[in-house]
Amino acid sequence: MRKKISASKAATVVRAASSSEPPADPWNPLCPSREILALIGSKWVFLILPLLRNGPRRNSDLMRQIPAISQKMLTQTLRNLQNGRLLTRKDFRELPLRVEYELTDLGHSLEKHLTALDEWVIRHCYDMIRPSENVPCNVLNKRRRTSSH
Repeated sequence: MRKKISASKAATVVRAASSSEPPADPWNPLCPSREILALIGSKWVFLILPLLRNGPRRNSDLMRQIPAISQKMLTQTLRNLQNGRLLTRKDFRELPLRVEYELTDLGHSLEKHLTALDEWVIRHCYDMIRPSENVPCNVLNKRRRTSSH
């Protein structure tokens, strides 16, 4: 029989033993872990991090791989990931401008989980769509774009 533990107890269990920081408690709205959840819960993060798993990428490469993202949103998301220490930005100080983004060790540790979740979404996409909408995702996207205008 498995013993149930409270959310606060679970947060305490997850905390690293050597840390002098208080345990993270994502159920507490005042805990900084909420900001981390907001960052990594972004659909753009779910699309960007797996693209970086095989090495550095330039901004234009990422734009091509994620056609629906605007340059402004890509820049903002990359900056947030850099501030969260999940990726590094290397400026080659060349003209034309050449910048590459690469996952840090921390970013790689998160990317593995996001990739697993991406794979789950791919496998179960149609399990979650209402039967009346059981059409390929690219058709759904076209429908949503045309109906929103």
